[in-house]
Amino acid sequence: MPRIPRAEVLFDAPYHIFCRGNEKKPVFIDQDDFRFFLVLLKRACEKYNLNIYHYALLNNHYHLLLEPQDPSLLSDAMHFINWNYSWHHKNKYARVGHLWEGRFTSLPITDDTYFLTCAAYIELNPVRAGLTRTPSSYPWSSYAFHAENADSSFLSVHPTILGLGQTKEAQKTEYIEFVQSWIGRAPVTDTEYSLLQGD
Repeated sequence: MPRIPRAEVLFDAPYHIFCRGNEKKPVFIDQDDFRFFLVLLKRACEKYNLNIYHYALLNNHYHLLLEPQDPSLLSDAMHFINWNYSWHHKNKYARVGHLWEGRFTSLPITDDTYFLTCAAYIELNPVRAGLTRTPSSYPWSSYAFHAENADSSFLSVHPTILGLGQTKEAQKTEYIEFVQSWIGRAPVTDTEYSLLQGD
C-alpha cells in the first residue's frame, strides 16, 4: 500500500527537525557512523541550499535546527539524509527492516526566544541523556562551534545568535550563559514542552 503524502504547511522560517531509530534502537553504532551522517548534512546543505545552525546526534536519534532557503525542498533534503544514512547502516550492519521509526518531525521556529530555547535544548540533549557531563565534552553536536569557535564545514550562524553581542566573543559569552541557564531546568511553557517530543 503506497504511503499517503505528508500534508505540510510550509513556513519561511527555521525548523526544529528530529527523527528516532525504529523501536528506539541505536542508529549510530561507532564513530564512523556519526562522521558519515555529518558528511550527509554537508552534502544536503550544498544540494538543497540548507542553513544548518545547530545539531546533536545521539545513539538512537538526532536533532537539527535548520532553515531551507526554499521551504518546498525541506522534505527532499530530509529524504536525502535519512535514505542515504539508512542505506549506509543497512549495508554496514546487514540490517533488515526500517531503520527510522517514521518520517521526520518538523516544528517551525516562530521567534528569537523559541530559537534560542531550541538551540540550547538540542545541544544539552546529550547531557540530559547521560552521555556527557557538559555539552562542550560531547563531540557530536554543534555546541563547540558556537561556544568554542570550533571549525565546521557546513554550520551557519543564525541572526539570533549574531544579535547576542556586537563582537564574536560577546556573542559566544552570551550564548554560553544562556545554555548554562538551561542545565537542569524543566520546560515551563507549551512551546518548551513541545521540544521534548523528540526524546
